[in-house]
Amino acid sequence: MIEEKLNRIEEKIRQAPSMQDENKESVLNLLEDLKEELQSVSREDSERLSSTGSFAEAGTNEVVREGGDKGILDIALNGVRESVKEFEESHPKLVQVMNSICTQLSNSGL
Repeated sequence: MIEEKLNRIEEKIRQAPSMQDENKESVLNLLEDLKEELQSVSREDSERLSSTGSFAEAGTNEVVREGGDKGILDIALNGVRESVKEFEESHPKLVQVMNSICTQLSNSGL
């Protein structure tokens, strides 16, 4: 399920006319890192990460949408940050990559 969300996010980023190419490339690279990190996550943890993916997808929607809402973006990114906190000890690299994605999306120009 999370893989499907990541694929949708990736496609939206690729097609986002409002994002600069360097921002797109950076986020796409981070998404690849995230996919690698997810391979080390247990099935139970993967199911819990589904909500994280939903927040990330909502944030991406606001970044790529013409006239995206900064308030909604902030709420979505905060949701990602809060939902990955429980993984800080067991999957620190995963949390680092997710935080980097949040930062890149937040700095995308909205």
